[in-house]
Amino acid sequence: MKHGLFLLLLIITSVSIIACSNDVSSSEESTMSEEGYIVSKDKDRILVIGGISLEDVQSYSPEDILNGKGSSAVWFYIPDDLQVGDLQVGQKVKVWFSEMAESYPGQATAQKLIVINE
Repeated sequence: MKHGLFLLLLIITSVSIIACSNDVSSSEESTMSEEGYIVSKDKDRILVIGGISLEDVQSYSPEDILNGKGSSAVWFYIPDDLQVGDLQVGQKVKVWFSEMAESYPGQATAQKLIVINE
């Protein structure tokens, strides 16, 4: 009887600990990221392509890269509050976002962006 009660208490405690440790906010769950090189830049958006090298960015046009070089491509709209006016073609970046349009290239609004120095 004591072993059964102890085992039941142990199971309840374990389930409680696991349930509490997996409590992640919905904004963290829905945030995704993309890493790659900026291959094109407009006034309020950048085209980021992953799976390419800096040499590819320097040697090929964005159209050539889109048609076979990169593994992923996304146009990121950059909100004014990110203040990333000095981004340049050829920079490697990581961009966080929550939703992406299912087009090619994809389209998303950046929530956070960092430049990766290599």
